[in-house]
Amino acid sequence: MVTIDGITGEQLIDAIAERLLYGSEYRDGIDERIDAAVKSRVAKLALAGVEAAIRDGVANEVRAVIASGWPTTNSYGEPTGKVTTLKERIVAVLTERGSGYGSKNESLVEKLVREAVAGELGKALKAEMERAQAEIRASVDGLVKERLAETLRAALGLGR
Repeated sequence: MVTIDGITGEQLIDAIAERLLYGSEYRDGIDERIDAAVKSRVAKLALAGVEAAIRDGVANEVRAVIASGWPTTNSYGEPTGKVTTLKERIVAVLTERGSGYGSKNESLVEKLVREAVAGELGKALKAEMERAQAEIRASVDGLVKERLAETLRAALGLGR
């Protein structure tokens, strides 16, 4: 059975039919519940429309600022007069060097390049290390087998 805000479809149909047949007389207080459900739904739709309009308005303003640029500021937030663009700000973020305690004084680009190089070298070195370890294991295994065979022959009095 389908219900909307506690009102069954059958109750809704009955109320609509009764209203059409007898005017504004309702039964069982269903009219107040229907009115409340309608008002609630209208309010939700209106709020959604307002929120969408606000989001669109903010998005348009952000696009306008990005297109025209914005003033740079000092550490107190006061405009310094120079207007910067999004492209200039991206370049600045990528190339600004760190400062302060614990900083390696490298830019974001330098950090990303260093990490990428380290990652690729790590992969290459890992593969080479695995190959060398396998080679050493094989060599050691051969020596161990040879020494074990010599020891067993000597213990059992078997000559070569």
